[in-house]
Amino acid sequence: MKREPKYILGTLLYQLIKELPADSSLLPLLGRTESTTTIGGLEELITAVSKDKRVYLLVDALDESDEESLGYILPPLKRLAQIGRLLVTSRDISPISRSFEDAQSIVVGSTDVQDDIRKFVDRRINSPTPEESPLNVRDATLRKEVADTLVKDAHGMYGKFSDVDRSLD
Repeated sequence: MKREPKYILGTLLYQLIKELPADSSLLPLLGRTESTTTIGGLEELITAVSKDKRVYLLVDALDESDEESLGYILPPLKRLAQIGRLLVTSRDISPISRSFEDAQSIVVGSTDVQDDIRKFVDRRINSPTPEESPLNVRDATLRKEVADTLVKDAHGMYGKFSDVDRSLD
């Protein structure tokens, strides 16, 4: 459910409207039920709320959406990228890469983060903080094998960033 297009756009809208003043002229628009139940309506509301503001939109792990959902969410995200700043994180998969081929991209490969992952995994296995659940692996060889596997199988991510300067500084 969290990767469904309406949920993604609805979450972006929710975060934007939390910042609206109580007397905002946009509140009646937000009250129209049809605006919040369709992808087009949500896109329209995000655009209206973002107008004349510097807005940063972040969509993390977009690649976790199924192919059908990507077909619905990529067009509005591409349009929203034209009116503000959009950061999409994802593994490098074709539909997402094609949709944002003109955007700046940052590739974070597994070699870029292996040391950080190693430190995190070692700490969680060997000496977790009181807030963390310990991974009770008593066998040292098994602990090392688990850590090595997690680090080895960690894959990087691919970030696309659209930076449209609308001169609002």
